[in-house]
Amino acid sequence: MDLRTAGLVGSALLLVAMTWMTLSIMRQADSSVTARIRARLRERLGALRLARMLKRQGIADETFIANAAPDAVKAQLSACESCVAVVQCDNALASELPLKDISFCANAAALEALTHHGDTAAANDEDTPSPCARVGCGRAG
Repeated sequence: MDLRTAGLVGSALLLVAMTWMTLSIMRQADSSVTARIRARLRERLGALRLARMLKRQGIADETFIANAAPDAVKAQLSACESCVAVVQCDNALASELPLKDISFCANAAALEALTHHGDTAAANDEDTPSPCARVGCGRAG
């Protein structure tokens, strides 16, 4: 191998190493930002009726925050914050009975999809979007 070829190979290896390092740093920074965003969403959720609604539907706050896309969570939190069915929600959450009809809830479709996440009929039907696709969940249907 002559000196010129060795220089080109060395330059190529240096470029690959620098690209790999840059991507690694970007991935760590993205993870850090995502963790901060999810922490803020978790705090915001804790102050809302949606947190109690999730619990009543058998969905842990952590599961909801960790598996749904941050934009989907933000939209659901905003829907809860601007809800006009506060009295109906409070009555439903105050009852010890299972929540069968939450059609009054702005997040009813998302809660239904999350509650039935493991529904094999919907997951296996190619024409039916998976519950995750409907609510922005990060997992496969």
